[in-house]
This record gives sequence, C-alpha cells and structure tokens, in this order.
Amino acid sequence: DRTTSFVMHCAGWLMIVVSSILATVTGGAGILSSYALIFLYGKTYLTSVATRKVSGLGGAISSLALFWMHGTIDWALAPIVLVACGLGTYVGIRYAIAKGDAWARKVMLTAIFLIGSVMLFF
Repeated sequence: DRTTSFVMHCAGWLMIVVSSILATVTGGAGILSSYALIFLYGKTYLTSVATRKVSGLGGAISSLALFWMHGTIDWALAPIVLVACGLGTYVGIRYAIAKGDAWARKVMLTAIFLIGSVMLFF
C-alpha cells in the first residue's frame, strides 16, 4: 500500500460517501467505491472488493431489518437464496483469487459493459 496525501484521503472519503448515498437509489455505486480504493488508496482490485464486502455487511443487515419489519421477505425462498448466494460467492472468490487480480478486473469490466449495453439498448 502506498502513502496517501491528506487531499487524496479526503477525496477518497468523499467518493465513498457519495457512492454510499448513490447505492441507496441506483446501481453502480460499488464501482465508484472500488475505484476510490484503487486509485486513491493504492489497493488492488481484489482487495478493494473484499473491503467493500465488509462495509456492505452493514447495509445488508440494516436492509434485512427494514424488510423484515415491513413483512416483505419471502421466508420460503430465503434459505435457497442464501445457500445459492453463499456457494456462488465462495466459488467465485476462490476462482478469482486463483486467477489473479488482472483477470478478475477484466471479467468484472466485461460483465459491466455487457450489462450496461443490455440496459441501454434493450
């Protein structure tokens, strides 16, 4: 990790706060957070994703509480989704770590480009 100046540190915090606010109303905020961690703090792609997952846990817990209070959780499907997401995450992370940071970044950027193209044109 490299040393970050005060201005870069403040810019990083600002980008993370803005991306957190954007995450409440739109998608794509994770990319902003990742690039804040990569360019402003010198993290690798995989390290930035891991850091975002830790911070995302707080959002997931608060979302769970709100959805639970409003009765919008389909408890019959919840265990299936939980297991599927857990297995997919486990396999995906192990594969990405084995393939390396550059490979994971290319796959993610390709997926973002394809999904964005579908959203724009279809």
